[in-house]
Amino acid sequence: KYGKVLLPIRPIIIGGDDITFVCPGRLGIEFAKYFVEEAAKETIIDDADLSAMEEEANKDNNGPRKKINKRLSCCAGVAIVPAKYLFFRAYGLAEQLCSAAKKKSRTNDDSWLDFAILHGEMTPELQQLRDEQYVSITGKKLHFGPYQIRDNGVKENSIDRLLNLAKRLDDESARKTILEKKAARNKVKKLREVLCGDMHGITRFLENAADIEAVLKEETAKREVSAQDFFECVSGSKEEATIFIDAIEIIDFLPKKKDR
Repeated sequence: KYGKVLLPIRPIIIGGDDITFVCPGRLGIEFAKYFVEEAAKETIIDDADLSAMEEEANKDNNGPRKKINKRLSCCAGVAIVPAKYLFFRAYGLAEQLCSAAKKKSRTNDDSWLDFAILHGEMTPELQQLRDEQYVSITGKKLHFGPYQIRDNGVKENSIDRLLNLAKRLDDESARKTILEKKAARNKVKKLREVLCGDMHGITRFLENAADIEAVLKEETAKREVSAQDFFECVSGSKEEATIFIDAIEIIDFLPKKKDR
């Protein structure tokens, strides 16, 4: 309008190192990712100071060597909630998500993002939400985040990996008819259901879902896959988790081609 591009964003807090904005749910993850990427382009220390600061940080360190980022790093929490959800509760959830991302950031001084999607009116604490809705009956984690904005060679926690997987699961360009699209979407929803169950159910599903099996083979770079391949150890932890639930859940919360 009037030669200007208007972004669907309402700024709420812009002060100090804290920025909060509200936008349509389908844009939240992409906008937060873009903002963090732009902030991370800013260099705050030179190489000489970086070397000195890393030496000081590791002087009495007996564990893995700590790294310091010479560029600006920041973290994001994205709460995707129903339109009529109480704002202060959504804000509180976003703060908890940002804190979870910051906890990961402290290991390598880099930029991370975590998100949560609420489908009802419940108002749980983040840990309660994860414990009640994102643990399978076999004890495996169904949320893989937080996600690193820049993978720095460690790709398993990369936000780009998550976004690419979601797009492959929702690849409508490969389907010619409405029936094919509907059948594929139903199969993806079924995958979310079986991943919450036991390994036998996942195995039976995989035996009858050649398209999902193909995505799993591509994701794991394996010629043969099994139910166990949906799960992997989270970086820095011995807990097994799957990235597929996160990918399935964000399909409806990513910009479509018509939005770009």
